[in-house]
Amino acid sequence: MAKNTNQPKKHHYVPCMLLSQFGTGDGRSAKVWVWDKETGRVWNARADSVAYQNDLYKIPTERLELLDEADIAKLPPELQGEYAIEAMFGMMEKSLAYIIKVMQSTLTVPPEGSEALIELLTAVTLFDMRTPAKMEQARQMTEALMNLMAEVNFPDFTDEQRVSVPFKSNRPQLLATVLQHLPDVMEFMLERHWSLRIAQDNNYILTDFPVQHVFARTPLQRWDVPAPAVKNTIAMFPLTRSLLLVGEYEVSSGVRLADARWVGFHNANALGHAERFLFTFEDKFTVLANERGLPAYTAIYNSDERLFTMTPQWFAQEVKAGHIGKPQRMTINGVAPEDYRLDTPMKAANGFNPTPQTQVMWKHTFLNEEGEEVPLSELHEKPKDDD
Repeated sequence: MAKNTNQPKKHHYVPCMLLSQFGTGDGRSAKVWVWDKETGRVWNARADSVAYQNDLYKIPTERLELLDEADIAKLPPELQGEYAIEAMFGMMEKSLAYIIKVMQSTLTVPPEGSEALIELLTAVTLFDMRTPAKMEQARQMTEALMNLMAEVNFPDFTDEQRVSVPFKSNRPQLLATVLQHLPDVMEFMLERHWSLRIAQDNNYILTDFPVQHVFARTPLQRWDVPAPAVKNTIAMFPLTRSLLLVGEYEVSSGVRLADARWVGFHNANALGHAERFLFTFEDKFTVLANERGLPAYTAIYNSDERLFTMTPQWFAQEVKAGHIGKPQRMTINGVAPEDYRLDTPMKAANGFNPTPQTQVMWKHTFLNEEGEEVPLSELHEKPKDDD
């Protein structure tokens, strides 16, 4: 089987072409300010030195050997080896860079139904799915489902028999688990009307969890979550430090100016949802306090929530005090009532239907702590008696 060689070990879940839009300089050598929510440290760094994990998207050789060589041979050489996923993301990023360049020069969003819009939204959706944080969510979900199924199918299942799914040895399977929902989430994304919000005197920030879904107005139910299929939501993705891509179900497409409160609202949500790192143009950025967790239009237009400038000193103090830290993410979520869902095949409030997911998980194989491939059903077999 042909293999693409000389691939970089640094696999960026936020690519340099996007990081450079929030820094000075171009491409991999662009400089951005990096804010660490874990340590409170702030420093200036090259784009190619942040937002990556070594071999994050590498496909192990033993996995490649399970694929049909005749099918693989039909693919371009760069998509045939262990770095095929990284190569695919790289091709997508080149296309996205061109689309962003056109959007910057024309201050327009690609027309609805156009190939350019589909490519743009595919890239945005992948940025939402391909992060280590989303893969970790998939790991927790997989582990929980595996043990839940064991409890259901094996009445005498004990805590000693619970299994774990290590992150590093299962990265390809975890990514596949997340990406299997790409068509459904894309359906939700294409239902939205997309606009540009142009920052005037402030800068948007980028994070290691770059796509935000927030409520537009107060939700109908207290248990609701602001997820792709929920109609009362806004999807936000910063394309550059001055351009924010905004998708809504109930507001028409267009190009609109964003005042300091709009920028601050995005930045506050980005700060809160970031797994660990933020990337900014300057060593300061505007934040809308929104301590009450108000929905977007209430917080921006109809509240007295204050704006303030986040500085490295204040950031370090807030991290030390525990006011800024790693977010709590949901793993297995419920399904919204029938009359509050989009009419799509999936019809899940958060883009995830537990039933088919459970079936898929049972068919997959994962690696145990020793790195050995084991079918899920065998992981839950009762241990044999010593005698």
